[in-house]
Amino acid sequence: MYIINQGRGPLIEKSRLSESVREERPKFRRVNLVGSAVVTLLLLYAVFHDQELSEFLAIFHSIDRSLFLLFVSMSLISVGVRAYRYQLLMTGILGPKHTPSGGKLVIVTALRNALSDSLPARLGELAYVYLVNRLGVPVVTGLSTFGLSFVLDIIVLAGVVAALLAATLAFPGSTAVQVTGLGEVAPGLLVFFIFGLLLIVTAFFVLLKRMNLVLNLLARLSSFFLSEHRPNSVAKRIFEKCYSAVYRIAEDVRLVGSSGRLLSLVTVTLLLRLLKYGSLHILLLAVVTQWSITHRDIGLGTSLLSFLSAEASASLPMSGLLGFGAYEGVWSMVFSSLCKELCAVIPSIPSVALAVHLITQVVAYVVGGIALILFFSVSGISSGRGRKLRPNVV
Repeated sequence: MYIINQGRGPLIEKSRLSESVREERPKFRRVNLVGSAVVTLLLLYAVFHDQELSEFLAIFHSIDRSLFLLFVSMSLISVGVRAYRYQLLMTGILGPKHTPSGGKLVIVTALRNALSDSLPARLGELAYVYLVNRLGVPVVTGLSTFGLSFVLDIIVLAGVVAALLAATLAFPGSTAVQVTGLGEVAPGLLVFFIFGLLLIVTAFFVLLKRMNLVLNLLARLSSFFLSEHRPNSVAKRIFEKCYSAVYRIAEDVRLVGSSGRLLSLVTVTLLLRLLKYGSLHILLLAVVTQWSITHRDIGLGTSLLSFLSAEASASLPMSGLLGFGAYEGVWSMVFSSLCKELCAVIPSIPSVALAVHLITQVVAYVVGGIALILFFSVSGISSGRGRKLRPNVV
């Protein structure tokens, strides 16, 4: 069997092409695995080359337990808030009758959180699409809600960072709200960053409102491409599937936009971001209080920029095994550049980064493990009976 090239070059045998693709995949996986292992080993070297394992473990023994429990509580609440956002999105697309219950979406969200860092480039987050499909949600709708959640996160995060930079300008003497370490930056540059972030918020908000028009345009371009290819060509069959998927995603986005839930979604997303990064800030304080550092010494903006930069690095293809590596390196670099003289009090910045990341992952895995047990216990999830919610699951 051959792929038709319509006179623009030699014919390519399909079986040979498929065989070459299959041969390249294991090579890429091996390179990815070796690269991630190297990144993780570099982290371990940075942490343990000047301190013993016992000294690192002592960090956990000296954690402020009340702040740690507050972190856990806020993390659990954020799972419920994220699940509620998924429910709002699905209700606008599928209607209340075909939307999974809040309890089942909480289970799915907890599993998604546990898997998000397990694969490189945060591919674990796509497990959400599979899990909601087990609840009877079409794959296309799962992708739509996944993409819309990402756009909402960008809008809210850009707005929050702009507000913190503005607080740095408005309250230069306060370390509780400002981005510590940016006080020496020229005010004009901060204003430039603020307006840039607000421009991003505006652009993504317009995109959110008009995303269905963009997707419809892509669907029409796909349709035009289909009309130019022979009926039996491989390219035609591929683009037929792409056209169907893009068209249905565009319809899902249109339904969400017309449901009147946009303001509620932005509000819930803002609450979710405040819970997530507020809990990480509290966890950081729980770790560093053993060196007599309080919330007056570390601004919210400092921890926010550090965690945002670290999470961005975790999206790289070779970010480290199970997400440990690039996350700690970038967090340490950003935090060190912002904390100034405060860093001299902390014996090892990479050790703090690794300790914080380890705690977040252990909590996520414990909650995810409980959710996995419930996932296989709750009727209608693991057995696939939940798919009867909607017959056209794709």
